[in-house]
Amino acid sequence: MTTKPKKTDAKAPTTPVSNLPKVLVIADLNKAIDALCKSAQGMQAKIQEVGVQALMHLKAHGDIGPVNRLFVGLPKGMRKQALGSWLLAHGGLEVNTTADTKKTQPLKFSKAKKTNPEAAMADPWFEHLPEKGIDEVFDLQRALHGLLVRAKGKTIVLHGKPMGSDHAVDMLKAIAAMAGEDYKPEVKQPEVVTPETPPVESAEMPAAS
Repeated sequence: MTTKPKKTDAKAPTTPVSNLPKVLVIADLNKAIDALCKSAQGMQAKIQEVGVQALMHLKAHGDIGPVNRLFVGLPKGMRKQALGSWLLAHGGLEVNTTADTKKTQPLKFSKAKKTNPEAAMADPWFEHLPEKGIDEVFDLQRALHGLLVRAKGKTIVLHGKPMGSDHAVDMLKAIAAMAGEDYKPEVKQPEVVTPETPPVESAEMPAAS
């Protein structure tokens, strides 16, 4: 028998910013950070324990309900894909590709695989699909800022054709908005050219005889 996972609201309620203190003194801020990190570590260990219990249930009863309930119910911020990789590595499971059911039951039973709760317990779920280091993260805002600096005062070419000044400015403004920049293109004042007045040639008077 398959139990259906409990549906969760994708949008978790958050405290309005207006209700939060504007500034925390450093001592209180450090306490809040330490408490949060400790809570997260406890949650990480609890997911390991409950995940193994779900695999034990799968092995004993062939019921995919609990593993799907855990995977579907876990928020994205808890490294959901790492948990999915761990469940697939140690459970008699495979990915469900059926369009009608894959959202509520992303994992389905696999007769070709075995469930091994002991191996799962020895393998931390959060070690699967390791995240990139902070130095490997692409800083889009910094890249766009660099692009704006390089494009300033230049003729912008798109698909091999120079863009009109109005279109170019609009495009750069859109990019600037994405980067949180306030792009103000340089406005070149037209040069005023004063034509030179040619000198008036005086006619030579014939010499008196």
